[in-house]
Amino acid sequence: MDMDPVKKIVDSTKTLISPPDVWFRFNEAINTPNTTIEDISDIVKTDPSLVANVLKVVNSPYYGIRNKVDTISRAISVIGMDDLYNIITSVVAVNSFSKIATDLVKPSTFWRHSFCTAILARKLAKDCNVLHIERLYVAGLLHDIGNLVLYSRFPVESEEIIRESDGDEELHFRLEKKMFGFTHADIGAELLLQWGLPDVLTNTIRQHHDPCVNEDVVLDACIIHLANTLSNCFILGTYLERLPEKSNEPDECIWKYISLTDKQKDEVYEGLNDELADAISILIPYNL
Repeated sequence: MDMDPVKKIVDSTKTLISPPDVWFRFNEAINTPNTTIEDISDIVKTDPSLVANVLKVVNSPYYGIRNKVDTISRAISVIGMDDLYNIITSVVAVNSFSKIATDLVKPSTFWRHSFCTAILARKLAKDCNVLHIERLYVAGLLHDIGNLVLYSRFPVESEEIIRESDGDEELHFRLEKKMFGFTHADIGAELLLQWGLPDVLTNTIRQHHDPCVNEDVVLDACIIHLANTLSNCFILGTYLERLPEKSNEPDECIWKYISLTDKQKDEVYEGLNDELADAISILIPYNL
């Protein structure tokens, strides 16, 4: 029997974009009951580059910490485990996926859109009273990584889809399904499944363009769907930069699950410019 085409594509690219061993050990430890700060610190300290990046973020103006933080254990005490997970996931993702070569999107444009979606997803999750809002940040950050794989593996077909969809993300999604039989969301979900990320996160990414079909993750998928739409209205998304930006309306089904007050809607972009600028300046290398 032939291998599932999505798994086949992911298997053929994962050696290039596989995260470092420290990521797998960190991810396992953070999801293991009774793991201590010292356990996490000992794992992260095995990768000096990762330590340097984490401390760079923790000591940045974003956190506004008066006394310099110089150890991972101290960083955890100051910012908490959830923020540490976000930082390490962001650093590892940017470093890993920036190895994919594609002429269809500038890496800096891709990551601007990704971080913008992540920040908006976290804000929407808070507004929707989601218990663990940080998983929505990670889902927002990684929701489009499958695009990088498709752009790299199928550049001609992907450029055709980009041109025909002309900035309309939902049309882009349907054209992928028609041309390949699968979508960037399927690729991204399978890749992150192999990274060891939980099913709730990978299924959210799989459904972010069709958010209301899987009741198990419907609220998370609706939040990422809306955050992605808002991000595209705020900045250019992941398309060829010479194409015109086109704002999209979210799928109407999401309003069955998301209820925002007028005040929350008015404030959705509040502080976004500064938070996005901080994330870009700290986490995106200058050479991207």
